[in-house]
Amino acid sequence: MRKNKSLPLLLLGFAVVLSSVLIPTPNVSAAVDDAYGGNGIRNVTDARNYLNSYCANNDTPVAVAAYPTDVNFNDTTGAMTYTANVVWRSCGKVDDTRAFAVTGYPSNAYGGIATCPDAGTYGNPESATYWPTYDCVKYTGSDSGHLNGYATLGCYEGRGSGYGCTSGLFPSVVENMDKQPNNSYDGNYRAITGMGGQVPDWSNRTQGSGDYTFTRSDAFCTFFKYNRTGANGSGNCIGLTIKVSWVRLNFNLTPTISVTPSTVESGTPVTATPNVNNTGTTQSSAAQWQVTRFRVNPGLPVPGAAQNGTVPVSYYANGAAIINQGTTTFPRNNTALAAANENIGDLPPGTRVCFALSVQPMTQSDSRWNHSTPACVTVAKKPKVQILGGDLIVGRGSAYNPARVSQVATSSSFSTSTNRYYGSWSEYAIIPSGTVRGMASGALYVDGATSSDLCTLSLLTLSNNNGTSCQSGSIGNYTYGSTAPNVATRFPVTSNIAGTSVDIRTLTSGQTYSVSSNSLNISSTQPIPGGNGTTKGKWVVINDPDATVTITSNINYADTPINQIDDIPQVVIIARNILIADTVTNVDAWLIATGTGTEGIINTCSAIAAGAPTTLNSNRCNNSTPLTINGPVLANHLYLYRTTGSGAGAAGGAPAEIFNLRADAYVWASAYSPGNGRIPTVSTKELPPRF
Repeated sequence: MRKNKSLPLLLLGFAVVLSSVLIPTPNVSAAVDDAYGGNGIRNVTDARNYLNSYCANNDTPVAVAAYPTDVNFNDTTGAMTYTANVVWRSCGKVDDTRAFAVTGYPSNAYGGIATCPDAGTYGNPESATYWPTYDCVKYTGSDSGHLNGYATLGCYEGRGSGYGCTSGLFPSVVENMDKQPNNSYDGNYRAITGMGGQVPDWSNRTQGSGDYTFTRSDAFCTFFKYNRTGANGSGNCIGLTIKVSWVRLNFNLTPTISVTPSTVESGTPVTATPNVNNTGTTQSSAAQWQVTRFRVNPGLPVPGAAQNGTVPVSYYANGAAIINQGTTTFPRNNTALAAANENIGDLPPGTRVCFALSVQPMTQSDSRWNHSTPACVTVAKKPKVQILGGDLIVGRGSAYNPARVSQVATSSSFSTSTNRYYGSWSEYAIIPSGTVRGMASGALYVDGATSSDLCTLSLLTLSNNNGTSCQSGSIGNYTYGSTAPNVATRFPVTSNIAGTSVDIRTLTSGQTYSVSSNSLNISSTQPIPGGNGTTKGKWVVINDPDATVTITSNINYADTPINQIDDIPQVVIIARNILIADTVTNVDAWLIATGTGTEGIINTCSAIAAGAPTTLNSNRCNNSTPLTINGPVLANHLYLYRTTGSGAGAAGGAPAEIFNLRADAYVWASAYSPGNGRIPTVSTKELPPRF
């Protein structure tokens, strides 16, 4: 008879979660705490060391050792299974036994654990009253294999002949015709799979957390018959212990996700950061999570958060794809999951690229998916402007407004396809009274640049920095001493426009017009004709510093040969504010805005209120052709509201507005000016050479 100890195992409860089906959610999380044989035996090396020590210090002829491996626990039934590993040997007393057995327990009855199948009853007669043991391994030299039935123990051939495992008479029986095992370990080892035990009263125990220890203090013992005396003898016994514990689960998993930045251009990298918050009182069971990415076209709704049995890619739709996933046991409170770094491809402005996190199961009793509110990146653009044929002067005083400190602030775009930066630029100098951010001089962004560092992009940007090295934050701050000329005084009014709209075609050449109304719409249904050598080119001036003028159509100079200065057509518009309709793509004219304070506006898209572009987006002021203004421009406030251009790749530098100071304006002005058409030099400034 053997006493029975227990062994430990922490219930390792988990659920296999399939993406397309709902599965029962375990209410208990279990795990194996520890498992070992007596004397702390945990592996075959420990077992052999124990046997060597036992044989050296005891007089018995044989010895056995054991240890458990592959422990598993079913958190639905409370059943534990494991593999019992048995190692035995002779202690070197030659021919000391005429029969030998390793005994064990074929079932988990009597509150213990099963250790091996039944291969016979040398060691304990079947008439034993309490906790009868049975032979796991049999060595015999006298009988003829008195086994009733077949053992299920995995078989190893062993030494000798006769009743070997594969002899045919007793297949699957661990029986050897030898009288005793050898004193080495060859053949003296069994890995007995499928052994186990049952936590008592499992259904009640799972109402709370707990633990249990499976123990058999004498799980395996040696039994033998002395060859020299014929008496029965018992050697050593070895125990097994498996400790388990379990937690009654109470979890509630809420997924969230964020993405930065929230507005980007095509080709820009973004980072999506997922997080799961467990508001329950315990850790969760093993839960699967998925991060999906999908694309929502402009104007379409974005799916919201939901709890359902639909897999994430089907729920979010819109071409959703999994970009990261895993299975995790979530502790209480927040768990940050691996961030996903993604690149926004070549997509139309207004497109939203969304990221969402889903987790399953939601709770210990709800195996549905919990889908987060998506975090979306809006594909936008950074419109560009180009200044051609002249300098960009910012903050200079004029006859209408005093000089002041004004900044130049634009942004650049980086294309991953070309590996270059694109931005706004001036063909010649930038002369700002304040700092410059983002805008290049000397046309250095014309084909894209390998860097956005202004120290390499400001070769023609004036600065008062006296340092020995460039500092990008101090570029600019150049005070321009002279005042812009008072253009309005050069064109005295000779006629008046009645009404609130006028077609330049109807105006008389060589006249300067004032405006009867405070608001005037200007159109041009025909190109402004040039001269032919006998007839002068048409020029008109609208000069009314109190009127707001809106240009409602293109103003184009006729494309005809010019033989002399008088053949040049020209339009000059001088008004308090000048607005340009969003359908206009070309303005051949001087634009002089004379208003002061909050006025003196030139607005390149009249659909947007000047100074308050809250309704501006990529679908507004987005004419497929950039706005080109050919002529001098002077304003108190210049609002660049066009959104065209700034495409993907090498088109990232395509401008929304182009300001071009062409030679025809200079030449025509010289002919109109007094002094026999001379252009006198008033002052000179030394500028860096440009090659």
